[in-house]
Amino acid sequence: MSEWDHRQLCPDGACLGVINTDGACTVCGRVVPGWGDERQRGLRGPAEVEVATQEVAAAAAAVVDSDDPDWDQRRLCPDGACTGLVGSDGRCGRCGARA
Repeated sequence: MSEWDHRQLCPDGACLGVINTDGACTVCGRVVPGWGDERQRGLRGPAEVEVATQEVAAAAAAVVDSDDPDWDQRRLCPDGACTGLVGSDGRCGRCGARA
């Protein structure tokens, strides 16, 4: 296996870098938590887990609290492989299939 098979992407979702042998991103310089300890490598730190949990909870609350009357009236695309919704024109907004 080559080194390309073992590369790790930067944990910062906005960065395109890869982690070097020192455990730091080659683009933004962010250090991966737990890099020196193989058992902890790649795991999120407690602060990152807390932030991610709060983001998920806020997003879920926004969906639940939605007062959009069209939410219950939406129609799924008839193509079973597509995840789009049928628009007012009768076509899927993602793949263009006619309902």
